[in-house]
Amino acid sequence: EPFHLGKIRNMDADVKLRAHHIETRKLPVDAMTAHLFVDDGVLRLDPIDFQAAGGRVAGTVRFDARSQVIASNARVHAEGLSLPRLFPGFEKTKDSIGRIGGNLALSGNGNSIARMLATSDGQVAVRMGSGRISNLLMEEAGIDIQESIKFLVGKDRTIPIRCGFGEFNVANGVMDSRALAFDTTDTVILGDG
Repeated sequence: EPFHLGKIRNMDADVKLRAHHIETRKLPVDAMTAHLFVDDGVLRLDPIDFQAAGGRVAGTVRFDARSQVIASNARVHAEGLSLPRLFPGFEKTKDSIGRIGGNLALSGNGNSIARMLATSDGQVAVRMGSGRISNLLMEEAGIDIQESIKFLVGKDRTIPIRCGFGEFNVANGVMDSRALAFDTTDTVILGDG
């Protein structure tokens, strides 16, 4: 859905929002703080801060709509997100234990979010420290069909995670891995893409 440049250019705003409790059906958001500025065709969320899934997601977003094409810039940092709370209702993560974090720094151009992402440049990183995860989930990810059938027929168990991480460069909307690994006591997955 494209943004309406005229609306952004014709409005000035300075709005602060603080929500101590948010009820949603699908998103694991607990609370939010945001400061929205709109001035002379430039929109900024600085900061935007969510307490979500037992952790925190914070950052800044800037849209410059003074030209015919919006220039966008986003910086986001996440820390301490609980794996089972991040994916509520996903059966294979309900018994998992672990915290996820990461960073995102992207700049792009376009008059819709889709176009901004399609032209974006920057970096994305995701990481997970020690924890536990469903063995069935790991076997499916490792495409070990024989092991997966054993746990589908029998009983799944959790296995310790040593660490997991993914680091990506983004150039003109294409994300290429610099490093990608997931290390458990049972399986090590290395990859690129």
